[in-house]
Amino acid sequence: MKDVLQTLRDYEAKTAEIARLNGEITARELTVENLQDEVATLTSKNKLAARAIEGLKVVQKQMKDSHAQVVRQIETENGNLNDALDEVYESNLELGGKMEVSEKEKQQLQDESASLRAELDAVKDVLRARFPDMNPNLDNLSSILDGNEGNETGRRRRKRRCAG
Repeated sequence: MKDVLQTLRDYEAKTAEIARLNGEITARELTVENLQDEVATLTSKNKLAARAIEGLKVVQKQMKDSHAQVVRQIETENGNLNDALDEVYESNLELGGKMEVSEKEKQQLQDESASLRAELDAVKDVLRARFPDMNPNLDNLSSILDGNEGNETGRRRRKRRCAG
């Protein structure tokens, strides 16, 4: 009987051990299920994050392409502006040369005008010296040269000469 008792005790111990192990197995299965749920959740989140990353990569590529296009446009506009500046610079140089020539021509004309004015003044002085009755602005020059000094018109004088 001792052996039966011992066997019964061993059986109860083994049953208790089996119940404990079943409890551990159940707990571990619950842990595994929880971990599988967590893995499924993380996998879903990971897929969403991967899609978001792919979308961001597409946006980044579009922005990079757009940026490159804007840089090319700016470089083209910069080149056009440089060309325009070069044209304006050359035009300014050309205008500067023309202005220099115009200034020289202007100075020559002013010198010529001064020379002609001096000659005119000299002629006026000679005429006033020869004809003391002449006005300073020479407005009675024709009547003095006709010998009429303002009393008769040139037409009457000519008629008188023809009659005489």
